[in-house]
Amino acid sequence: MRVTFFKGLVEKEPGKSVHASWASSPFGTMALLEGPGQLPQQIAQADIVQADEIATLELPGLGREDLDVLITNILTGGYLDKPGVRSAGEAVLYILVNEAIHQLKELSVNSEIID
Repeated sequence: MRVTFFKGLVEKEPGKSVHASWASSPFGTMALLEGPGQLPQQIAQADIVQADEIATLELPGLGREDLDVLITNILTGGYLDKPGVRSAGEAVLYILVNEAIHQLKELSVNSEIID
């Protein structure tokens, strides 16, 4: 499954654009808009005002729910803003994806312990 990560501007409401990070996949576009208390949300491609591609990845074997969790973790974790991600290309983003997957596994194990 192909996922492309971007940074740029998204029109939040008519005439008002905000900085955002997002990922586009076959399941749609999930964006984290800049601002206090924001959570990733689905947006329409038409709302994108300016896009700067960070990386495109092939992530085979992921279902929609797993992909949504992974994208949410990458966007909220600020991984696209880490130094060297943009200039290093896919290699660094793959490392960040693996880091996010590792964190998700830890959360899963911790939630099983609590239950």
